Amino acid sequence: MSAGHRGRDASQGPGPRRFGRYVARRAIGRGGFATVYEGFDGELQRPVAIKVSHVGRTDSPEGHAVFVKEARQLARLQHPRIVTVFDAGVEGEHRYIVSALLSGRSLLSHLKKRRPDFRETARTVAEIADALAHAHAQGVVHRDVKPSNVILTDDRGPVLIDFGLAFNQGDAGALVPGRATGTPGYMSPEQISGKGHAIGARSDIYSLGVVLYRMLCGTLPFVAGDREKLYRQILEVQPEPPSRIDAEVPEALERICLRAMAKDRAERYDTAREFADDLRGFLRTAAGADTERSGMDHVVFLEESSVVETGASVASVTVEPLDVRVCLQDGREALDHAHYLRARMRFETALGAVSTSDTLAVAEAEIHIGLVHALLLVEGPAHPVLERSLARALMLVEWEGDDGTRLPALGLAGAVALARGECGSALEIARELLAATRERETTPLFVEAHRIAGLALSTLGDRAAGGTHLDMVIERYEPPESGAGAVNGAYDAGVVSLACLASNFWALGHLRLSEQRLSEALALADRIEHPPSDAVAHAAAARIRAERRDWTGARDAVRQLVRVANGHALAEWLPWGAVLEGLVTAATGDLDEGVVRVQDGINGLRNVGADGGRIYALLTLGRLCLAGAQEQRGLEAVDEALALCHERGYAHEHESELLRIRAALLLARSAELEPEAEDLLMRACEIARYQTARMHELRVLLDLAPLWMRAGRNDEVRNAIDTSLQWFEEGEAAREITQARALRARVEETAG
Repeated sequence: MSAGHRGRDASQGPGPRRFGRYVARRAIGRGGFATVYEGFDGELQRPVAIKVSHVGRTDSPEGHAVFVKEARQLARLQHPRIVTVFDAGVEGEHRYIVSALLSGRSLLSHLKKRRPDFRETARTVAEIADALAHAHAQGVVHRDVKPSNVILTDDRGPVLIDFGLAFNQGDAGALVPGRATGTPGYMSPEQISGKGHAIGARSDIYSLGVVLYRMLCGTLPFVAGDREKLYRQILEVQPEPPSRIDAEVPEALERICLRAMAKDRAERYDTAREFADDLRGFLRTAAGADTERSGMDHVVFLEESSVVETGASVASVTVEPLDVRVCLQDGREALDHAHYLRARMRFETALGAVSTSDTLAVAEAEIHIGLVHALLLVEGPAHPVLERSLARALMLVEWEGDDGTRLPALGLAGAVALARGECGSALEIARELLAATRERETTPLFVEAHRIAGLALSTLGDRAAGGTHLDMVIERYEPPESGAGAVNGAYDAGVVSLACLASNFWALGHLRLSEQRLSEALALADRIEHPPSDAVAHAAAARIRAERRDWTGARDAVRQLVRVANGHALAEWLPWGAVLEGLVTAATGDLDEGVVRVQDGINGLRNVGADGGRIYALLTLGRLCLAGAQEQRGLEAVDEALALCHERGYAHEHESELLRIRAALLLARSAELEPEAEDLLMRACEIARYQTARMHELRVLLDLAPLWMRAGRNDEVRNAIDTSLQWFEEGEAAREITQARALRARVEETAG
């Protein structure tokens, strides 16, 4: 029974305002069978909830029996976690049930605002399991356990409501075969199959397992565009382990959740009491002692239907041999809806089936392309299956000679090379794509080719040439529709190009242009709602604002990055979030903790093979080690990054800064290393000038100046600073510019 809770709005609807001694004040919920009112018991002077049947729904003997049965079943259930029934009766054409009026909000409403920590999750689900254990002991099976049927009361904790679909276990054989009853997404396989004799306590346990999954992951385990596809997933596909969606999910909670959701009833918990006991065991152990999420809470991305699907036919959902085309289409739809883990599963399923059907071999290249797209996002560019699938896709499209498939495969290969930091390979792919699409300059792949070329050249250190390609992207780019998840190369060309231009302009010393492009990137990412591109924009914002020493802005950007990366299990951006979180943490007071988080991020980037990001992360670690007087560790980090610069296609983007930090670490270690440090700084200055990276050049000069001034080379300091400052516009605000002007004034004072 849907006992109401304060604060919800619904239309009053037709019907009398008085039911026996109870006065209905306002409607607070409405379903296909009845309306729930907030009411008042005049005799006992207390608020109540009144569930009133709609006219015509209880006129028949069957309808009357259903309503009376619900009241009787609830009256037998006396448990603090189950809504209490006070009375039942008839008023005119209406039958009604009176229960406690609960003050609070539904678990569904709670989850839309935040994802609870692991202790709160385990405690809440254990208490709901207690309620089910009591109901099952009385022979009552709920059949509709879901977040909207749990009220989080202000004083009593979670309370299970709405036993409108409940039945007595002894009557299971009387259920209509082939009829699915419950809420899509939460129904057990036996409910979907309409196997009435198989529906029982373990069906409720499965549904509560889905609730636990949603609380852990922020998403339902199975989602599809239509009911038939959803039912097929529940019957056929194993749920993605929660730790694959959120790496912080404790192993014990994952094990409990997956056992509750086992497709085979015999593999689930025997009773809800055992389910609750395991959850409380988790809470008592060391594993449950520290269960705060390190990332930001984020809202649930998927909405559930509030419609109760009573009597829905499932005749068309009988498990049949897998259709490769259907799986391929399901995978594409999952990409479109940013469900990347689900897309991976569907493409893998399709790949397993295509080998058994020669007639469908023509679809294999498309399946591999889709799988590479999904794996790049949820596993990272070094995953061995990704490498094999990409090679297979490229081989197949060469055989077929079909540009319609070959060019997207090539674009995806470019995206993988960029993620790995292999800039030389990425540039070659971009040139091949540009040659193939030159006659079709309005196509998305032409734009994607310029994106790959622009990013590759920028990472190689040629920001001017890279900027030319990125400007071409902005000129030809047409934004996709909002929410379109599948784009060429796994990232949106417009967002990524704007973010890269923002970083380029910062290094080039065009600070106002940098901020302008960054604002455009964030606005576009917000508009198109494509999670991986959103992650790129927020990571760029965190980096640029950190360079500006805008730590509040950097922290906000990191929070957004962590939210998106956690919410969509983005393999590369989860460790990026750790690196940037560590940078902000160190800058705002906790240097040691910052170093730990950056190191965690470096390990994560190494594991997924994102060496392009690892170079920046190692540079960040070197900077923090310099601040924390950990010279040896800092030197090791910088040397590892410099080696990567030359191994991965000569990615010189950060080389000047790496040499500068290495020189500073040497000076911090010993004054005797000053000649070696000066040589490094001179090399860094030459590289920065060659790349026209004016901000990097200015930083190097600020480190060289004290060495030169001690040697009496004040004129060289003054001339070098004057030459560098002329590149910056009047009024540009940056700490380096302020320091350079102050140093220039000090040199003049010394000369005077």
